Amino acid sequence: SIPARYLLGAFYAGQKLFSEAEPQFRTIQQLGDKDPMNRGVLAQFYEWTGRPQDAENEYKRILAEYPKDWLNRQRLAEFYFGQNRHDEAKRVIDDLLKERPKDWVTMLLRGRMEMAEGKPDQALVYLLEAKKNNPDFALTYFYLADAYLRQGHVEQAQGALNDALEKNANFFPARVVLAALRLRSGQIDQAINDLNKALEQKPVFVQPYLLLSEAYAMKGDFQKAEENLAGLFKRSESAPSRALVLQTLAWVKLRQGQYKDVRTLATQLLQDNARSRE
Repeated sequence: SIPARYLLGAFYAGQKLFSEAEPQFRTIQQLGDKDPMNRGVLAQFYEWTGRPQDAENEYKRILAEYPKDWLNRQRLAEFYFGQNRHDEAKRVIDDLLKERPKDWVTMLLRGRMEMAEGKPDQALVYLLEAKKNNPDFALTYFYLADAYLRQGHVEQAQGALNDALEKNANFFPARVVLAALRLRSGQIDQAINDLNKALEQKPVFVQPYLLLSEAYAMKGDFQKAEENLAGLFKRSESAPSRALVLQTLAWVKLRQGQYKDVRTLATQLLQDNARSRE
């Protein structure tokens, strides 16, 4: 049973019992060799567990036997991209696009690569083509927003983020970035609304909570801003997270003119990180 082996392999991997997980994914790859999804699962397992050479060897083995396996060719390009081997990734991608010029998945990956190299203009060419060939994929609009922001086109970025949320109302990153943009442009009530919607998903990282406190402070509701930060500080387990909470609290105190408290917090933060520019 391939589904049962997926469950068992995922359980072992979740427990970091990788030596027990590997035989499950190897068996899936052997039993499901006619299906590209199953065929590449062992290579993906090697990626997830920090074995890049084994992953690359497995992808190459698959493609030597199945040269028309589009899915695992795309996965190999993604693998090279993740390893910062952009020239190799581009070769795989360009070969794919020659054979399938309307393949939006490959277009999206090519656009992301141009973004990673600091070329938003070139990235937009690929991202807009990806959107044209599949207008319903929310992540494409998120990357479009990133490209527009790097060009300095904030309104177009906001439009792209709104489009992403139309396609997927639960797309958490798009909602948080949109809230941050609204906050910076003075649309405080809309930002608070966006952040409260995002926080319904109970994220484990602190950024949206910090933005919400900033929004309350900008609105003049300092009590809510500080209450939010106090609860967040109690839940923060890592030192960097606690530092960010204290830094935001110092900013809230600064807006209230409570300079003694600001000085105390800033001194405490500098003791932990003497090179902190903020």
